[in-house]
Amino acid sequence: MTVITAAAVALLLQAAPPAKAPAPAATDLPVTVTYKGKGTIDATHRVIVWLFAEGNITSASRPLDHQYVTKNGDTVTFKGVSAPVYVFAVYDSSGAYDGVSGPPPGGLPSATYRQTPKGPPTAAKAGAAVKFAFDDSEPWNK
Repeated sequence: MTVITAAAVALLLQAAPPAKAPAPAATDLPVTVTYKGKGTIDATHRVIVWLFAEGNITSASRPLDHQYVTKNGDTVTFKGVSAPVYVFAVYDSSGAYDGVSGPPPGGLPSATYRQTPKGPPTAAKAGAAVKFAFDDSEPWNK
């Protein structure tokens, strides 16, 4: 390859538009979570994201599915979502909660996805992206 050809290829690669993320499938629910509290999200101190069939989430509620966020602002995608669901997240500030052995320990920062602050929980539908942020102002205690 000549110097001119290599330079032309380099220019073409720089001019190419960035690849767009594929649109979510009709049964996918991408959820982007940003934690704005005191702690740092990492592999030990994760945000656990659950889907529930009902918006009134208590320690007696049973999740439909869960995933973990290990980097602030990351997106997890729930597959095969067939009905409207409610998204609930907890930041594991202790680094000791696994998200599956029972309800979260009291006091962990938590949030339910809502369209308006302090409003009722908002049902999310597959095929649409959910983005929400939370902080330490709503500790889990249900």
